[in-house]
Amino acid sequence: MRRQHLAAAGAVLTLALTLAAVPASADPGSLASSDRSGNLGLKRSATLEKKDRLDARSADLPDDDYYRISGPNRYATAVAVSQEIVCAPTEPDAECYLGGDVEPVETVFVASGADYPDALGAGPVAAGLGPLLLVPSSGTVPTIVKDELARIQPKYIVIFGGTGAVSAGVASQLAPYAPSGIDRIAGANRYETAADAALVNDELWRNNDDDGDGNPDDVGLDTVVVASGAGFADALGGGGAAANSRGSLMLTTKDTLPTSTRAALVQIKPKRVIVLGGTGVVSTAVENAIRTALPAPDTTVVRAAGSNRFNTAIALSKTVFPTGAPEVFVVNGFNFPDALASAPAAGVWGASTLVAQPTCVPAGIYNEAFRLDPDFVTGFGGEGVLSDNAITLVTC
Repeated sequence: MRRQHLAAAGAVLTLALTLAAVPASADPGSLASSDRSGNLGLKRSATLEKKDRLDARSADLPDDDYYRISGPNRYATAVAVSQEIVCAPTEPDAECYLGGDVEPVETVFVASGADYPDALGAGPVAAGLGPLLLVPSSGTVPTIVKDELARIQPKYIVIFGGTGAVSAGVASQLAPYAPSGIDRIAGANRYETAADAALVNDELWRNNDDDGDGNPDDVGLDTVVVASGAGFADALGGGGAAANSRGSLMLTTKDTLPTSTRAALVQIKPKRVIVLGGTGVVSTAVENAIRTALPAPDTTVVRAAGSNRFNTAIALSKTVFPTGAPEVFVVNGFNFPDALASAPAAGVWGASTLVAQPTCVPAGIYNEAFRLDPDFVTGFGGEGVLSDNAITLVTC
């Protein structure tokens, strides 16, 4: 176990790996709408399984099973998350959540750690396939990220967002670690990128052969979470919630449902759409436009909203986890990078993501964690981002 147990003494994990040489690949380009998952080698071999990491406990809140996953910066924290859920291809499969010597992880997903819009929809796509690593928008890819790619040895890398989000120069530094190809899921703007990501995710699920008959099941996404593309406050837990709901996260403006978002919703035809946030961030007009595009009874449209980002996270948790959750994730409600990187792990571990103040949690967050009855609570980021008190659910 690489996580830092808060009940034990010791320094925050320092990650250092040996960089391995990997053959170079062609320069990356944009993923055309007709190419999607097949050309990237993406495939979920089975329905995503929620895995317990330790022996399950029964308690209203854990007595001492509180953990921190962190690094000295956002890039290292994302690597630390990756190291928790992904085994190298030389590690025994029995010890792995993803990867290992039997079914190595073939695809690593990458998004900008400098801005949130294109990365919001990345977590649900990555869940069950590989980690989500963060890189700068331009400049030099951190050594720790390169080392993690060398450890995993993927065949493919998928970048979320265009060259404005992750530059061509950054992509060229990633290319040597993707011998079978590197590509982008990118639209003309954040709304198109999120819609394209959802369409890729839908195709991945449709290509599943869960019944083992040798043919794709053709069962797509069950849930789409629709959040404001103008801010990250309400969407911090949206990626993890979608990953736990056979779902994806799409974006909208406050008053108008973007054409790309509507078109993707109509194509996917989810059973449920969760509108995230109050009418001050996603208007009733947008909600009504979704209902018109996806009429009942085939699709149920609900809104998860509260008076602030904390109460919205509570409403979302109650919507997605009505009977509880095996784990609670705690992220800083005013800081996006660590929450982005946690989304794939939320899907793997069945975690509900709740947001905190940097040094404590509102009473409502504590009460929701108590209701969820988790076996574990895990916080993301260093103590400068999230204190021990916040992770152990000390109220403000």
